[in-house]
Amino acid sequence: MKRHGNLFDKVVSKDNIKLAIYKAAKGKSNQLEVKNVLSRIDHVVDDINLQLISETYLQGPYKIFEKQCGSKKRIIYKSSFYPDRIVHHCLINVLEPIWMKQVIRTTYGSIPK
Repeated sequence: MKRHGNLFDKVVSKDNIKLAIYKAAKGKSNQLEVKNVLSRIDHVVDDINLQLISETYLQGPYKIFEKQCGSKKRIIYKSSFYPDRIVHHCLINVLEPIWMKQVIRTTYGSIPK
């Protein structure tokens, strides 16, 4: 397996964080929390960048609720949009291209397209 270096620098880059914000906001731009982040995007980018570089970022608590899906009740664990889902997208932006090169052709679970 190939070793990949300097991934942290890519994750914490301001361009990557901004891209992550837009990806995390896709389809959610009418939500108040998302509107708030988009209205002050440069401040949010700087804040997330500082939290990651200074190693002060901590995953916040999940919002837990039940959702009826057909005949089943499902327990949903939802992380907050800011900063948690944005940080998740920062990681995926960098790691997904690496992982996608290593999965076999018949791998389907949770892979777009």
